[in-house]
Amino acid sequence: MELSSLLGSFMGIGDRLKEERVRLGYTQPDFAALVGASKSSLIRWEAGTKSPDIAHLAEWSTVGLDVLYVATGTRSQPLESTLTKEEEVLLDNYRHSAPEDQAVVRRTASAVAKPGKRSSAA
Repeated sequence: MELSSLLGSFMGIGDRLKEERVRLGYTQPDFAALVGASKSSLIRWEAGTKSPDIAHLAEWSTVGLDVLYVATGTRSQPLESTLTKEEEVLLDNYRHSAPEDQAVVRRTASAVAKPGKRSSAA
């Protein structure tokens, strides 16, 4: 069993919802707004004191939320294949670039990354 699936099964729905929100790059207010909910509702959902309904999960799935993971702790796909649409487009563009252009993209990404998030670029 994949480590993230094993850990996900020990986490609650709220923990997994928060993990997915963070993975997708949303703040609490922005993520709540996607489904017409308040930030305080999202805080309760992430704390595990309440749970979002299926309509909320379905709406979030349109931005890449792994509903199966949130509900069960088992990912529908390996984590590395759960890219957002924007990330998929960026990766596809990168893969269809000439090697010298790929090197420019790697250097640029490294230069603009937040401190502590940088990786070496060739």
